[in-house]
Amino acid sequence: MADRPDFENSTPPQGGKTPRAPRPSESPASEAIEDASLLHPLDAQAIDALLLARLEGGQPPEWLDGQRLKAAEAWLGLIETLPVEEPSDELIERTLAGVERQRQVEWVVGQIQPGPDASESGIAFRWNELIGVAAVLLISLSLVWPLLSQARQDARRIACSSHLAAAGVGLSRYAMDFAGLLPRHQAEPGDQWAKVGSGPDREGRVRSNSANLVLGIQTAHLFADVLACPGNPFAMRSLPEDAWDYPNLGSISYSYQSQFTPEPQRLEDRPRTIVLADKNPLLGFGQGQVVVFLRDRGIQSATAMHNWVGQNALHADGRVNWMREPVTESGDNIWLPEGREEFRTFRETPAHDDDILLIP
Repeated sequence: MADRPDFENSTPPQGGKTPRAPRPSESPASEAIEDASLLHPLDAQAIDALLLARLEGGQPPEWLDGQRLKAAEAWLGLIETLPVEEPSDELIERTLAGVERQRQVEWVVGQIQPGPDASESGIAFRWNELIGVAAVLLISLSLVWPLLSQARQDARRIACSSHLAAAGVGLSRYAMDFAGLLPRHQAEPGDQWAKVGSGPDREGRVRSNSANLVLGIQTAHLFADVLACPGNPFAMRSLPEDAWDYPNLGSISYSYQSQFTPEPQRLEDRPRTIVLADKNPLLGFGQGQVVVFLRDRGIQSATAMHNWVGQNALHADGRVNWMREPVTESGDNIWLPEGREEFRTFRETPAHDDDILLIP
């Protein structure tokens, strides 16, 4: 209940007397107020109290009685006679929107109770319960996240396998159009095969094995986007029409069977041999983008294209399989020439016709 104002000790406004309350019979209403500044503060307080009581459907406070109550009622009666402008549609919409927002805020606040008691219409939560739910969610996320990561890796591996299968179809088409041969520029045993992006030498011989693979793109039997592994963020998905080679080692996704052999290789001669696989992990960048042998990696390392867990391999017969180890059933390491444990000159060639050597 509001405190009772001190009517007895209040100071009347300038002029020595409290203004009379207006009579409703006076018209127009604006003429009944000679000067709004003559309204005594206690009259204003009485009007506020009476208005609040009417809005709440209650009775006026006990301290508001007698002449002061009659004056407040007269003032309110006068206010009701004043003209009221119709509110604009925009004002109505904003007001209703504000009321709805406030209701929503109050509902949300009502759902979370700091204490054990809940309202009949709401769902109550203690803060420790919310913290417990958050902890469960975090633990669940920590368990699910590795599964999601593994699912993404599996999806990339499957997409990579699909790319290699499409490349197998392209190599078969190339062989049908070129006497059964694999794509091969002018190349001789002992030529440099690791100068990716350098173009041919003065005699027209290529100096990277990847240039032989790009020949299949130039003849429209292969496509750059097909030869882009989803596990390689730097893969080139398109090449200029006049490109001889990939620009650098990082843009290459797949290592191709070495074409630096005495005779061109026919696709149908060794259907079980591997002709294309995820990039050789034993080769990397050195100073000035020069290809170097990475001695710190074991010779049986899996490719980096799939987080070092294995590699997809395309066989001459079009079959694609997943290899956890870069070694065939016959014991052939697909990354190195048979009997070698490193690259020294980058002029190494397959040890024999059945030796698999996948290089850029």
